[in-house]
Amino acid sequence: RLTNDINEVASGDAVLISINSQGLRSLLDELRPLEIKNKIFILCMKGIESETGKRLTTIVKENCVSANLNSKNMFATTTIAVITEI
Repeated sequence: RLTNDINEVASGDAVLISINSQGLRSLLDELRPLEIKNKIFILCMKGIESETGKRLTTIVKENCVSANLNSKNMFATTTIAVITEI
């Protein structure tokens, strides 16, 4: 089941992120208090952070290490898979 409710992130198997690349760090700050552990992060976006020049995967990795986030795997893709509940 896909949702955009940030409070449901901890109950899912994966975190699919598709937002403006400049808003990624802010979103990760919002996720920090949720103590998300062992999730697959899927970044459906491209680009670099304009302020630092860092790749988006680097920003996620840095935030996972320095926060309560713990990514199991991370994928960067421009292909979107639709997940439906059967």
